[in-house]
Amino acid sequence: MNLLSTENFELILAEDLETLVKFDDHGLLIGPGESLKDYAGRLELLNKNISELADELTENGEVELAGFRFNDTDAIPQPIFQSAESRTRDLYDFGINWVPGFFTNKQMGILFAGCAMYSREDSFAVFVIRKAFQWKEMWIIYSRTELMAHELCHIAHIGFDTKNYEEIFAYQSSESRFRRVCGGMLRTSADTYLLLFSVFVLLVAQLVNVAVRPPADWGKFPMPMIFSMTFLTIAFICSRYIFYMNRFRRAVKNLARLFDRRYSLPILFRCSETEIEKISKFHSDATLREWLNLNRQQSARWRVILQKYDTTSGNA
Repeated sequence: MNLLSTENFELILAEDLETLVKFDDHGLLIGPGESLKDYAGRLELLNKNISELADELTENGEVELAGFRFNDTDAIPQPIFQSAESRTRDLYDFGINWVPGFFTNKQMGILFAGCAMYSREDSFAVFVIRKAFQWKEMWIIYSRTELMAHELCHIAHIGFDTKNYEEIFAYQSSESRFRRVCGGMLRTSADTYLLLFSVFVLLVAQLVNVAVRPPADWGKFPMPMIFSMTFLTIAFICSRYIFYMNRFRRAVKNLARLFDRRYSLPILFRCSETEIEKISKFHSDATLREWLNLNRQQSARWRVILQKYDTTSGNA
């Protein structure tokens, strides 16, 4: 990657805003609280890891990653990345074309379409998607472009910890309004397991209840308690999601009052959870401007954000 050159790393350390904006454009975002020294170090390690992967593929024709073994012929070609890159650029103003990716059916579940594996500590990311996508855009209900755009959002956020908004951001890349609105409800695998477990317990309890008890006793203990636990689990997940989605929308609306509307989502995408919360609570444009200018003074990350999206006279 020409972008990840020693010269550019030196420009990062010198806080050259033009260079930092260029990296931002490629989805290499500065994380909240990350110094430019740490940021440059993360990118240097990323460059080293990608180069080593490319060298191993060239020399051996195959590579092993996270328990998967890939051949060089399994690599996802750049043209397939382009539609996903275009979607994330339209949505969040970044396009990632540097992530290695491979087609495979190994260790894939029956309905598993693919994912991105990434680690901030190892400064590395890789795509794994089902081989069916090698020849077509759709597989069962999955869109290749949507799947890749979704995962590219996660990869761009490798330096962030936005658990309550991460899936909300990623699902905005969906063509389905339903998925854009409801897709982020389950934040983590733990949420999914909790929901499935509560529904499964209710199902098993009801089957046993109907099988061994007379109809007059179907509504007796412990069924009301089990129904209540399942209902409360679903209600908790839904109400939590509504709370964070409303905060997300308020933050977008507040930013749209100060910036070109098309910049609201890109700016919010580059914010920490605490910053999203603060932006959502501002009722005064002047107070929000003051807060943004303070961030500009204190944070290189915010200087990059406002360099890109502040089209006023140089002050947010």
